[in-house]
Amino acid sequence: MKITIENKVDNQLLHRQDITFQVDHSGSSTPKRLAVRAKLAALLNCQEDQLYIIELAGVFGRSSSRGYARLYPSKEAALAQEIKHIIKRHEPKEEESS
Repeated sequence: MKITIENKVDNQLLHRQDITFQVDHSGSSTPKRLAVRAKLAALLNCQEDQLYIIELAGVFGRSSSRGYARLYPSKEAALAQEIKHIIKRHEPKEEESS
């Protein structure tokens, strides 16, 4: 999986960065949101809990996906501003025991 950042805009009014990126996942299926978040956080040199992926969609006919993420200066700022269902979407799922 290779991530390329296409655009990074400082949103001073909301104290965050808006990031558009492209994920090349040749030879595999569309990657999971949490895996993309971990790789993108490493690329941006930030903590995962500061970064929220808002949109991640596959490009028809190609083995790539386009995405939009928001990077906040701290975890507290992210939790104060981000929508609750987006925060819940980024929580790791618990393994079911049978």
